[in-house]
Amino acid sequence: MDDSTLISALVESYGRQLLLYQSLTALVQKTLSQIILTRGEISGLMGEFGRKKVLLEDILKERAAAEPLVASWQDRKAAVPKSERTAQLDLLLSKTQTVIREFLDGEEQLKKCLEHAVKKGNAVS
Repeated sequence: MDDSTLISALVESYGRQLLLYQSLTALVQKTLSQIILTRGEISGLMGEFGRKKVLLEDILKERAAAEPLVASWQDRKAAVPKSERTAQLDLLLSKTQTVIREFLDGEEQLKKCLEHAVKKGNAVS
């Protein structure tokens, strides 16, 4: 696979990953909002957790499919001249990194909210 084809394949893969991570981040924020709006009622959230699981599985599949491309890129990127396509790939990687950070921050907030809701539920019982 030549450099141009490799970069194009990576741009496509990371573009799909970015969309999946954005969906996942939005879902976590939606779930967090629902917990807050229902004052800790978590019984109605099982569907959200099911959708989250599907998104995470899709991300893992996409990452596994891209793994050989990523390994090849790591071996070659130092020798590939900068171009519009490499800049596009770099920008996409940066955006993906940002969205992953946002997802992880949301996950931490969700974890704290769920822990609080469970403690609150246990205190009432």
